[in-house]
Amino acid sequence: MLQSSRRKPIESEKNDMSQDKSTRDLLQIKDQNIINFKVQDTSRDALRIYADLTYSVSVCPRCGKHKIVKNGAKSVNIRIPNISERTALLVLRKQRFLCKACGHTQIAQTPIVMKQHQISQNVKHGITKELTTDRSMVSIAAQYNVSTNTVSRQLVALGKQTRPAYNGLPSSLCIDEFRSTGDQMSFIAIDAKKIRSYHHLAWTKEQRYWRILPKSLLSKE
Repeated sequence: MLQSSRRKPIESEKNDMSQDKSTRDLLQIKDQNIINFKVQDTSRDALRIYADLTYSVSVCPRCGKHKIVKNGAKSVNIRIPNISERTALLVLRKQRFLCKACGHTQIAQTPIVMKQHQISQNVKHGITKELTTDRSMVSIAAQYNVSTNTVSRQLVALGKQTRPAYNGLPSSLCIDEFRSTGDQMSFIAIDAKKIRSYHHLAWTKEQRYWRILPKSLLSKE
């Protein structure tokens, strides 16, 4: 009886560690500083996962002294990807730190969400992936339970990363029109001096097709 009573705390600790690992794998959370996962399903609108974010801080980033102590915690709601078509929220209890030397306070941070943001990086990555498909921003926003403004901001951020550096328009342009989505028409423009071609393209608006004009009909500069 004495041996079994002594093993209970150890077995309970192992079960908690195994449960944390399983929950972390399910949520795709790689930050080992997030611990004590607890799932609460008491409402029909969202599935809430509670967890703690804590680690040790030894040096104050403001004064550089070693007088950092833990000073309570702050809970934030973080939007994470849906689980089995259910809206999921990570209620993360972030550790607060206080420097006794200068009074500077700071809150624990994690790579799963940007500082002072409430939408996880996994949700943003999913939105970015869906923006490469033929879908509307309203549909993407509904899938990830975010606003269309959030999807629009992600599109702008993606455009800044892939935007080429333009120094001005070229002197010669080749423009082509094509049907992109449904009945909508789009066009593409190409620098004429950077392509090799023996023919020149001219747009015929009335007949809506490209006509290849021979060289003999082209006016010389």
